[in-house]
Amino acid sequence: MQRVFGAGILFCILMGSAYAQGLLYDPEPPTDSAYVRVIAVSSREAMNVQVDGKARGSRIEQGMPSDYMVIPAGKHTLILSTADHHEPKYTATLDVIAGRAMTVAFTSEDAKVAPQLFEDHANANKLKAVLAVYPLAQGMAGLDIRSADGKVSVFKALVPGAMRTITVNPIKIKLGAFQEALSLATMSLDMAPGGTYSIMLLPAPHDGLKAYVVQNKVERYTGR
Repeated sequence: MQRVFGAGILFCILMGSAYAQGLLYDPEPPTDSAYVRVIAVSSREAMNVQVDGKARGSRIEQGMPSDYMVIPAGKHTLILSTADHHEPKYTATLDVIAGRAMTVAFTSEDAKVAPQLFEDHANANKLKAVLAVYPLAQGMAGLDIRSADGKVSVFKALVPGAMRTITVNPIKIKLGAFQEALSLATMSLDMAPGGTYSIMLLPAPHDGLKAYVVQNKVERYTGR
């Protein structure tokens, strides 16, 4: 079990340097805050996000995660609806814990299939970077993340639905997703000290693989 951070500290750690200037005078989230982001893996449309019936932030594009939403600890209802028709498409009930961060991945449009929940790791080292990988392509077992030339291993033998995390030196590098000797996808990564980054491995048409990297960000908190 990872260490539980205070909400204000986790907020600063998760967002790294990306929002440092923009949030200089914004209020700090309450100490009972939790941090939740969502991704609709199986959706082919942009989605709107609601928490307890209230719209949150801007819509999320196809296959992209939202920023971390700041919400009070406790039980909440999460709804993703189509951006054009506002029809509820994904629903989940969450019981979130103060000071922790979570990624909610909807991997199926079947309402009977529960979303995958991941407890995300914060970065307490301002000189290092945290890199996490989310294998969300079902049936893609045995994937490795390596340098693009295949010589340096970063993550080995990934299992679908099992997130992995490491702490690394903040460098600029090109990575590849490999299945044995076959390179299925490539991605570029330019890390900053204190930053946290997520590699998303998603299904692509014709049994392919889509891979990309995002820097973890927290939505702008205004105290409302």
